[in-house]
Amino acid sequence: MFPRRAIFRPIAATLVCSAVVMTTASVAHAQVSDDGSAYASAGLLVSRIWGPSPATGVGIESTYMNYVSRGSYFPFGGFLQFQFLTDGSFRVAIGAQGAYTGVGAEAGIAYRSRASSAPPGLGTIGLHLGAFTSIGILSAGLRYTIPFYTRPGSPGWEGAVEGTLKYPYRLFGPVPSLADY
Repeated sequence: MFPRRAIFRPIAATLVCSAVVMTTASVAHAQVSDDGSAYASAGLLVSRIWGPSPATGVGIESTYMNYVSRGSYFPFGGFLQFQFLTDGSFRVAIGAQGAYTGVGAEAGIAYRSRASSAPPGLGTIGLHLGAFTSIGILSAGLRYTIPFYTRPGSPGWEGAVEGTLKYPYRLFGPVPSLADY
């Protein structure tokens, strides 16, 4: 179902990238007002993909959200995703995200390797576009990947419904309260 040997390098790379995102947050602290705050989160990502190469994916997602001021309705930040898929491929995406209260959008670059049963060929690199809603540690979303190119054996376009279970970690700033909104 999932490759055993190839599992450690991509996970290690994703964890290193997550650490870079979280470390970068401390640098961003100098660029926000005194009452702003920032959160980083990491956790489980599960998705169901449809399109020419349907599959189910399990992996991790890490995000960074910056609230410029206390009571800010428009946080912004970045995301990083890594998933192993049931067809023997893997998917990585990185990009920017923004939100209005609990509803947001994301845009970035995604790569999906070819399936293990597919003829030899390249994976797909494409534009990742998504919408999500988030409440506490849970989020749900829809995403679509538009390939920059397609070749025989490559997965091509894809749509997906996804859910995450992530724990937010406050990097700096005050803890927001309902009175702030």
